[in-house]
Amino acid sequence: MNYKIAFLVLSCDKYSDLWEYFAQLFNRYWQDCPFDKYFATNQITFDKYGFQSILIGEDKTWSMGLDTVLSLLQKKYDYVLITLEDLFIMKKVDTPFVINCINEFIENNGNYLKFYTKTKILKTNNNNISAYDYNVPYRHNCVYALWKIETLHQVLSPNENAWEFEKTGANRTASMDGFFYSNRNAFVISNTVVKGKWVLRELNKIKTEIPNIVINRSILSKREERKLYLYEKLFYIFLVYLPNPVKILLLKNWYRCFRHWDYK
Repeated sequence: MNYKIAFLVLSCDKYSDLWEYFAQLFNRYWQDCPFDKYFATNQITFDKYGFQSILIGEDKTWSMGLDTVLSLLQKKYDYVLITLEDLFIMKKVDTPFVINCINEFIENNGNYLKFYTKTKILKTNNNNISAYDYNVPYRHNCVYALWKIETLHQVLSPNENAWEFEKTGANRTASMDGFFYSNRNAFVISNTVVKGKWVLRELNKIKTEIPNIVINRSILSKREERKLYLYEKLFYIFLVYLPNPVKILLLKNWYRCFRHWDYK
């Protein structure tokens, strides 16, 4: 690869209790990661398992913090493979597949490449990646996704959190070229924390991987867990089975109903 890519875990200090366990599983299941690895944090450093810290200072908004990090990375890198600290890798990563996807992405002058989705993947060709249609809701995110740094700078809006970036930010990328997805999930992950609390079913998975894990935050109640389960099922139906025009019409009401289930 003759292009410069950084792997970035975007975080903040109030999630520092997750960093050690994220990095342990990352090091176990993607030991041959070919990219420089960074944790973006506020004041607390994390320099273990080959990660380097980028300190962004006071926590203002999610998008402003990311924009600050991108400005620093852009001095050395052209692309960033980005994720969040509560998305733990749970299975060995197929590094050759990731690299092949990136090579095709670069050859096609890509702006964005999604490596992971919970919904059905519609393979449209015999290559490793396929192009997104225009005007697709939730067309992009920062969940194990590769971005051209220049493009991500352009798409960010300063007052958004990660959930809003996915929802309303899709309007800003609706007509942009160069948006792709991999034809199979490159990462098997556990979404461990929602609204600042551990998801019990995910915590149980992590305990099988890291038996000595220390829990320093609350766990979702049974009621909250049922609510999350219902949300995930409805959201899956929304993404997979509804035609795009209907999705777009429903998004405003959907946001009013489910905005409290954002990333942080």
